[in-house]
Amino acid sequence: MTQRADYQKLDVYIKINLGLNGQKLAHPNGHENRTAAMCRRFARHMGYDVELTKELFYAAALHDAGKVPIEVSILEKRDQLTPAEWLIIQSHPINAFNILMSLDLTDNSIPMGILHHHVNWDGSGYPHVVIQGADIPLIGRILHFIDVYDAMTHPRFYRSQALDAFTPKETIKQLVKEASKFDAELLAEFIIMLEK
Repeated sequence: MTQRADYQKLDVYIKINLGLNGQKLAHPNGHENRTAAMCRRFARHMGYDVELTKELFYAAALHDAGKVPIEVSILEKRDQLTPAEWLIIQSHPINAFNILMSLDLTDNSIPMGILHHHVNWDGSGYPHVVIQGADIPLIGRILHFIDVYDAMTHPRFYRSQALDAFTPKETIKQLVKEASKFDAELLAEFIIMLEK
């Protein structure tokens, strides 16, 4: 269970590091805030307790903290990434995990969820870890599809201007098409929540 002192450390980290470097993040358009708000909404939809809801919210707010050390030229690149650049992008969950673990938290639920938020249900994705299915931390499983949903429904640097964002309906359709990447039961609940 994440302790009050842990949240205080995370708040200080957010204020000092993400507040100052927010312009450097790949999503200066509010991606982290929207993802955190959507995670909180989903947690309430699922009836999760206050503690899990808070952990999920903080994990979403910090899930891209590992992009801060990455060069802006890579984060904002409109052309296709080179294999080397893609490996650098794929390092962001590990970077974030290491940053949060350096804060000496008493509980690692938030860092572990962030570390696994790009791991697919079958174990593919990144970082390349030997974990799959229900063994992926719950926070990571939820953050995975909510992160994708927000990324698809808002403009991103790497998309052409002709395709700045998908509609919520188009995004849901794509999530369903790629449902094997996600926890199917949680994704189904997410879609139910969105369609209310």
